[in-house]
Amino acid sequence: MKLNVDGAWDKEHCIGGIGIIIRNVEGICVGAATRVLKEVFTPAQVKALALRIGLELVVERGLIKMDIESDVLQIVSVVLDSSVNRSPMGPIIKDVKFLLTLVAEASVAHIGRQANSVAHRLARYALHTGRDCVD
Repeated sequence: MKLNVDGAWDKEHCIGGIGIIIRNVEGICVGAATRVLKEVFTPAQVKALALRIGLELVVERGLIKMDIESDVLQIVSVVLDSSVNRSPMGPIIKDVKFLLTLVAEASVAHIGRQANSVAHRLARYALHTGRDCVD
């Protein structure tokens, strides 16, 4: 299974939209979600929250083997770093690392933006419609 996450941010209104998609080995969608986040202050914060919420969905559904992908190298790097993150995003990263321990086989990787286009479109949809959706 593969989890792709992305986020979009409206600086003027401090609102974010996240997109999450879970696909099986054939590339068929087995789950997707969008969520609107209020009072978010950076694009990186929105994208880190997208990863956390995506992993919450994975754990909630009891998925045990997952390749996790994001197009934000900064987020992937801090998640893979074993040290404690003391930045303002530290608590989110700590949650992500904990959620990863609940998935039996998990890998986290950076991918190019083109390979993350569905999650990106879902994030933009959430931001522009103001709708949360889980399937």
